[in-house]
Amino acid sequence: MALGNREMLAVFARFAAGANGFPALRPLEAAAVRSGGDGRARTSLRCAPPRGPRVATGPGAGRHSSEIDHQSKMDQSSCMTALTQTRKARERAAREQLILDHARHMLAAQGYLDLNLDELARRVEYSKGTLYQHFSSKEDLVMAIAVQGMELRAGLFERAAAFRGSSSRERIQAFSVAAAQFSHEYPDYFEVETLVKIASFAGRASEERQNALGLGVGRCFRAVNAVVHGALAAGDLPADGLPPERIVFAIASVSIGSEIMGRLPALRLLAGIDELAWTVRANQCVLLDGLGWRPLSRDFDMAAVDRRLRAEVFPEATWLQV
Repeated sequence: MALGNREMLAVFARFAAGANGFPALRPLEAAAVRSGGDGRARTSLRCAPPRGPRVATGPGAGRHSSEIDHQSKMDQSSCMTALTQTRKARERAAREQLILDHARHMLAAQGYLDLNLDELARRVEYSKGTLYQHFSSKEDLVMAIAVQGMELRAGLFERAAAFRGSSSRERIQAFSVAAAQFSHEYPDYFEVETLVKIASFAGRASEERQNALGLGVGRCFRAVNAVVHGALAAGDLPADGLPPERIVFAIASVSIGSEIMGRLPALRLLAGIDELAWTVRANQCVLLDGLGWRPLSRDFDMAAVDRRLRAEVFPEATWLQV
């Protein structure tokens, strides 16, 4: 199982200090861990200074000194190799992000069918072969964009999960705001997310990308599922109703389905929809009331909850007029 950033940094610190059975780190030293503006922890590496001269006495002193110099040179060589590999990894990651950014803008402007890899290579000023060093196919490239979008969605859902409403119904309302914020702030990612839901499309992407997308979906699912379980435990949902996981699936289906259908101008006209975000949330209320999730929407002040959500969780949700 992959370690999170904090766990990885903790293991690295123990390794560097030679703690708990780890050998002391000689060719590399851990520099100070700092947090960047995006909140991500970072660790920089630097070469340890060459060891100072050691004075040896007695028989074989010259040979012993030579062995020390040889070991020191090997340590420095290992250090430079590690730093070179780290730099190459950073360069590869930056190149991949450049490709993804341009591909996402092209998708938004032209659509999937007109996404041309030759044109993409020209825009990023790399060969088409370089694109295939990062992505196994056009579908794999689009799936990688979807993974980034799902990570953004999961981040919003995890923020919603931290909201402390006075009831489980208020807490689930936080996810409706999170979902609306995602589609409002990241419409390009929403479109790509919709595209990769087609089974025939996803099957052409690499297993690595499919698994990464699944992890992001799992983060969203777990966040909502925890609130549903809490509602059942509190008696806010009837015990003889749908299983918790089916309830999460139903909420996702109504939310995403309403968003997709609402993007069709003809349907919006027929349904008399002016504000799509509010319509999607109204559909969610119909579902939750139908499930018997108490308090029902008519029995609590949803606008007051929105005001709290805007103030405490999603200050960037300018569309949420409270």
